[in-house]
Amino acid sequence: MAPVGVAVRLEKRYSALLEGTTGYYPLESLRFLDGKVGWAVGSAQILKTLNGGRSWTNHYPQQFSEDSLSPEVACPVDPYICWLLAYRGNQHLRCLVTRDSGCTWSEKYRLPPSSYADIFFLDRLNGWVLRADKASKSTLHSTGDGGAHWTDIPLKLGGVPRAILFVDKRKGWLLENHSRRGSIFRKSALHTTEDGGATWGPVAEFSGEAWSFRLCGHESIYVVGAVGMLLRATVADGKVERLATHTHADLYDVHFKGPIGAAIGTSDLVVSRRSVALLVSKDSGETWHRIPFPVVGAFFSIRLATWQSGILASSRGLYTFQLR
Repeated sequence: MAPVGVAVRLEKRYSALLEGTTGYYPLESLRFLDGKVGWAVGSAQILKTLNGGRSWTNHYPQQFSEDSLSPEVACPVDPYICWLLAYRGNQHLRCLVTRDSGCTWSEKYRLPPSSYADIFFLDRLNGWVLRADKASKSTLHSTGDGGAHWTDIPLKLGGVPRAILFVDKRKGWLLENHSRRGSIFRKSALHTTEDGGATWGPVAEFSGEAWSFRLCGHESIYVVGAVGMLLRATVADGKVERLATHTHADLYDVHFKGPIGAAIGTSDLVVSRRSVALLVSKDSGETWHRIPFPVVGAFFSIRLATWQSGILASSRGLYTFQLR
């Protein structure tokens, strides 16, 4: 194995800043299909890369601008098909799809406004949209024919769901947050389904506020969240282990390439380079080390392309990085 570095070198590949001003259109989400094809979305931006993040093109159409649609999260299925969730202010959540690499978009489904939303497509036909509501009226919406027809599934949860993923048409995972009224107490839970999302059962519960998770291989799910939260849940038995991150920064994303793992997060107030937490593991997540970061920014997503390089996303731009 090549040695994992103790420093990081960044190269900015896309800037969300408005030319000639200090304002910017914030990016919200980054998702990759494979090592080459990825999408990053945010206000007035639907960005696509075909070369692993070295260059990006904007596929935000004029019609979206006229309709004031704000992209929230994208889900690529193949090099041509990508699904998109977008808002118009506090109005309905719209589910759209492109089948021509972002040249045109068509609306396939419309849902009531939500506090959080997520989308996951397993292939061209099978997909799920998660609509989270703080009033315990969250719903899951599934399709088995590429969005031609949808099934609405009420979620009987005590908290607010944050994210979903599926490994096949029946087996899936859901991440949920709980809070006590009038209290700062927070807890989170993992749920699983064996029937395509029709019913869910709890697998594990843990303290703290979780925001995102990622399936690594077929054995482990890694959960990230507030105050340095980094958990590893075993798929087979749901056993949850809290990993020592040695940081109080909020972690937003984690990714693995073989035994190498990387996690990214920031402090509540991003005021300096020390506000950014980049954690690296070279032993499949057993131990983590913080790497000094060269720039300031609200970083929210990371993807490893090799053991020593990858992509980083912040609200103001997209970067390639190299550990050295």
